[in-house]
Amino acid sequence: MLQIEKGKDIKQEVFQKYKTVVPYELTKIWEDFGFCRLVGGYLKVINPEDYQELLNETYF
Repeated sequence: MLQIEKGKDIKQEVFQKYKTVVPYELTKIWEDFGFCRLVGGYLKVINPEDYQELLNETYF
């Protein structure tokens, strides 16, 4: 079974902003586990807002 470490809860504003942009499965993870870690920390579900500036500088 997949081990998930619950993380910080997602703010409702962030959830509403991205719920139509990201896959449904990710929104369920956000609702159930927040910004969590999986596979012993190998995979981390992050807040996209934390990396928007970096994305703007490197991709846009």
